[in-house]
Amino acid sequence: MVFAAITYAACYLWHALARSSFTDSVFAAAFPGFSWSVVGFVTGLGWSILYSAYVAVVFVPVYNLCCRVRPEPGERRRVG
Repeated sequence: MVFAAITYAACYLWHALARSSFTDSVFAAAFPGFSWSVVGFVTGLGWSILYSAYVAVVFVPVYNLCCRVRPEPGERRRVG
């Protein structure tokens, strides 16, 4: 979640340095209720954190399930 917040803030600052209509449309589509203001920044930050939590809850268990390393038959599992 911290990575998502830092990335969002970096993108927001980049837009302040190099304005583009592309970033306007992307931010508006990705973060409902977003606008280029303090309230819009906080709204987008909240959505960014929610998106990252969703990815962590849904995709991490699926990845762990699919990529589990299984011991060879007859091999004992090591602990630690």
